[in-house]
Amino acid sequence: MKATLIEIDTACPPGYWYSILAGQRLWAQEGRECAVGDCWLILPGQGVPSHPEPVVFAEHAWQVRDGEVELRLHVVPGSTTQLGLGVGA
Repeated sequence: MKATLIEIDTACPPGYWYSILAGQRLWAQEGRECAVGDCWLILPGQGVPSHPEPVVFAEHAWQVRDGEVELRLHVVPGSTTQLGLGVGA
């Protein structure tokens, strides 16, 4: 998938969930459903602390370059999942 490598601005003010990531480069996609304005959606699997909405506002990130990334999905059974059991009535 197409993605953009962004760098979190080192001047990012504290209080944003991503302020601890200042200076790091992450693959992201342009956010289209951001209510406040332009933003970047951080792609999963990059070691970023889990956040319900991994959005970085555009004014806090630099666009480094465009490229492509490959996402691989792995099924991780949850603690309530029991594999191999059929459903019976």
